[in-house]
Order: sequence, then structure tokens, then C-alpha cells
Amino acid sequence: MRSWELDTKSALKRASNVTKSLGVASQSSTPLKLEELRPRFVARKLSIKPFVAEMTTLTSIWRRVLPFGFIAENVPAASSVRQYTMTFTSALPILETSTVLLLVFMDSPIVKPSRRDTLRATLLEDEADIPTPGHRRAREEGLHVVSTFEWFKAQQTATFWLRRDLIEGFKAQGDRWGCAMYRSDTWSPQSMAEKITQVRDVGVSWTD
Repeated sequence: MRSWELDTKSALKRASNVTKSLGVASQSSTPLKLEELRPRFVARKLSIKPFVAEMTTLTSIWRRVLPFGFIAENVPAASSVRQYTMTFTSALPILETSTVLLLVFMDSPIVKPSRRDTLRATLLEDEADIPTPGHRRAREEGLHVVSTFEWFKAQQTATFWLRRDLIEGFKAQGDRWGCAMYRSDTWSPQSMAEKITQVRDVGVSWTD
């Protein structure tokens, strides 16, 4: 047997051992059967409420250029979409061109500090090992995620557009709400949470 054949067989054997040790299912036939390519997932009901504020804001901004029409009660008028800034005092260094940053608005009595380090499990019910009532309430009432914004590293400031009723609703509740930056690749905090009072209205609406 040629040396390269021995090396290939040895490599395949090592890969098989690694696959088994990780508990990963290997293919059951060669070539693969079509049915083996079809994923088998259990149907789950997921909450998209943490993302609704941003999605309705973006829908309002771009609805005039969409190639279809729709009727939705929850989409604000473009004139009520305002530009805001948020300055952080404890943001970790990251490139301005990074695309993994998120702004996360949190209701502090609901989203406890222990849960802020497990943002993915809190946001995605099917990723949580134990979907507790606390996680469920955080998704439904205590979290809003914004992924579309500009980050200015030198000023430690984020600039973003968002529907006015949401920000005004936060501020009406005093110091309950805060805003922190997270990373969407590691789901870890990129800054400490700042009070919602630090969000500044630039004084410009989308239609100005």
C-alpha cells in the first residue's frame, strides 16, 4: 500500500475518533441519501419581540421603496423615527468597522445581571438549556435589540435611528431602563450598561 494511502486512512480514523468523542453523528451511507440531508428539528415557538422595535423602525424608513405594499398597525410614521446618540464610559476596544456590535436596551428589574452574560440563551428560547420563566419574561418585556447603528470609537458614541415612542417610553419609567453594547459573535458584553437618560435626541427625524 502506498504511503499516501496509509496517511489518508490514518487521518480518517483520527477524524472518526474525534467525531465520536464529540458525540457528532456521522453519515450512515456513502453516498449520502437525500433524506439524510433533511434536518430534523422539533417545531418550537420563538419570541421575536426583542427585535420588533428595530424591524418596525427599518420598515418605516424603507417602506416607500419596497416593491410591495402592506398594512400594519405597529409600523410608526417615518416622521416619528428619530436619530439618537448614546455615549459609553466603559466600552472595550473594538474596530469601528466591526459588524458584530449590538445595542441592547434592558429593563433592569427584569433582566438581572446574572442573565446579561447569557444573552443568547435569553434571546433564543431553543438555545436555552432550561427556559425559565425569567428568561421568558425578559424576552417579552425587558429587552430590545438594535443592530443597525454607527460606532465612533474616538468618542465612544453610538448613533442610531429608532422610533420615538420607544425611547420616550423608556425615559418615562425613570432609571429602570439602561443600554449596553454586546457582541453578536460571542454574545458577551462589550460595555457596562448606561442609564437611558444618556440617550440624546439629535433633533432630527427621518423625514427632515
